[in-house]
Amino acid sequence: MKKWILCFCCLALMMSGCTKSQPEQTLDFAQFHGAWASKDIELVRTAKFSLIFYRIDDVITSVLYRTDVEGNFVTFNPRAMAQFDNSDGSIALKAKYLLEGEDVIIRHNDEILPNLNKRQCRVESFLDKLFIKSGDDTLEELDTKTQTLKIRLSDGLWHTLQLIESLDVTEPYDMRREVTKMNLGECIQLWQLGSSFWKDGNGAFWAFHLGTNKHLYTFTMNKGFLYCRAARIRSNSNGSVFSQNIRLVGRGDELDIGFIGYMDEDNLAKAGTDVIIDDSKFDATCGIAYDVDIYWSLKSIEDNLIRLNGCDQEYVRTPAELDSPFMLEWIVYVPYSE
Repeated sequence: MKKWILCFCCLALMMSGCTKSQPEQTLDFAQFHGAWASKDIELVRTAKFSLIFYRIDDVITSVLYRTDVEGNFVTFNPRAMAQFDNSDGSIALKAKYLLEGEDVIIRHNDEILPNLNKRQCRVESFLDKLFIKSGDDTLEELDTKTQTLKIRLSDGLWHTLQLIESLDVTEPYDMRREVTKMNLGECIQLWQLGSSFWKDGNGAFWAFHLGTNKHLYTFTMNKGFLYCRAARIRSNSNGSVFSQNIRLVGRGDELDIGFIGYMDEDNLAKAGTDVIIDDSKFDATCGIAYDVDIYWSLKSIEDNLIRLNGCDQEYVRTPAELDSPFMLEWIVYVPYSE
């Protein structure tokens, strides 16, 4: 009996020593990257940013976060929030500088909005699930087998999102291509990839753009213009089809002109479906809108430059430079059919 007790104690000490010597496993936050959607929500997440749109009753809200990851900790730092109320056509806006500082620099009817306070969270795992927690509160639950993401919104309820597009963030790479009619669609898609930003002289107004292989997102604030959008896009040798499933717009100094607070009735069904291109709808002389689908036709091809006919304007597509001061992240190209 004493031998058994001695053996058990030695085994327990060995196991205890092994447990203490093993470092904590760093979980892969990249599994949360991608575009996710439900009937009333769309979320796109990269290594550095999260942009969410959600609808509760008549109100559609968009929030842009910086996401700072260190080990198993992630800090969500809200940089801008816009709320569009379809019941009365009102807009509320609150924003900071995109990349630095914590002072709110833009306010409009913001008394109804929560404070833009950053929140440090922890990533934990159990079996096939990853969790994002703040203290004892679980904010997100990712099922890595079914590729479903549960999140909790301001209504206090859980909402389930489906992965509609995966994405991989990578190091900067050379996007330059010799453009021909044959590879036009590939070049347009390649050159839209990544997260980027624009700002005015002092940064008081700025625009954030995020392009994936199948979607285009933005949170744009110019003087007298607010534009938050989620859209699908697909390109071929004739040009691009641009299809907005979420479009939030306000114009004028008081953002009270041209109010648009649109999200497709079933956002998952729209955002999660591939764009079907009807080549007969391209017009070689101009861009044409067919409801929410806009056909931008090819105007001309030059060296590392593509011109497209938009609606009453021209769009220019060029590859990002490796040292571009405007590029924040680079995303891996994946052919649309895959």
